[in-house]
Amino acid sequence: MKKQPMKRQQIVVKKKKNPNKRPPKERLRYQLSNCARNYLHALTNPFVQINGSDLPCIPDHIVLPSNKVQVTARGTFTVGTSGFGFVAADPYVGINNAGEFAGTTSSFPVLYTGATYTFPYVDIDVSGDDPAVGVFGANTNSPFNAAGPLLTSQMRVVGCGLRVRYSGTELYRGGTLALYRSQDNASPPTNPSLANLLQTPLSAMVPVTRGWHSVCYAPASLDDVSYRNFNSAYNANATGISHYSLIIAVQGPAVHTTQQTFDFEYVAYYEQIGASLQLSPSHSDPVGVGAIQAVTAMARLPDKPPEQNEQTFLSKIGQYLANGISGIADKAVSAAGNYAIRSLMKTGVQMLESAPPLLLTL
Repeated sequence: MKKQPMKRQQIVVKKKKNPNKRPPKERLRYQLSNCARNYLHALTNPFVQINGSDLPCIPDHIVLPSNKVQVTARGTFTVGTSGFGFVAADPYVGINNAGEFAGTTSSFPVLYTGATYTFPYVDIDVSGDDPAVGVFGANTNSPFNAAGPLLTSQMRVVGCGLRVRYSGTELYRGGTLALYRSQDNASPPTNPSLANLLQTPLSAMVPVTRGWHSVCYAPASLDDVSYRNFNSAYNANATGISHYSLIIAVQGPAVHTTQQTFDFEYVAYYEQIGASLQLSPSHSDPVGVGAIQAVTAMARLPDKPPEQNEQTFLSKIGQYLANGISGIADKAVSAAGNYAIRSLMKTGVQMLESAPPLLLTL
């Protein structure tokens, strides 16, 4: 009969706990709500719609049902005989599909130059219903004009962008683009040159390429995020004031200037409230919209594809939330644990256990 081997006794040594050891720092994960994500997208990458037919709104404390509108204008502009050309956009009037030159103002959402333009600067002045020679206007595909619902409703801009790309032959490609956004969303000073446009802190200078170069609107005042009557606030024909706050100008090479052509695209999103409109529910995300507006208000978009711009701002929003929100969350942890965090974050910025798309991990 074989002897069974003796089992060795396992001796377990309990490690002493270090009372001074700090617990691992809990990583907070913030996810922008869908409405906040759509709003950020409208401000930083308005050229590609996300979430199917889910048009963006401003998810602030005004949660009235609204009509969401997306409009587009596309065309081609040409550098004039002086080697200078431009396209200028007014974010506020794209909802009107009947812009015109009237008196001393223009109510077109887009102004652009043709081959007969002669000035070495941006001339958006109108005199006697006529613009400068070689300046033309473009309207959008909006379903509204300056009559009807626009006169009886109120509206506000959700987002707007203007972008261009060179479309001429490679032989004539050259020169410099100025990407300009007005700090107060007003028209620039009279007849600004390329150098004048580049003096503003929100402008950028890039070489002419076949890739898209864009500039986007951001709210700059309480009026920009408030509902206002179109005719009394934005219609240049009624107010005498235009707001060509987005401009892309080009200084071409010294020869063959009128051979330089560029495609342009204008995209804008609006909200309307009032009668005779197709209203849909609006959403509220005060934390998310506050972070988005704080980060985009004074930020100059880097000259990257819009998708990369959006990711850049997502990173900045994460940093903003860490500075403005996580301090509250840390105190909540010491006082009442994770449940308190979730209670604080459940409207707008949420703390999640997993990492879905567009997650900001701090």
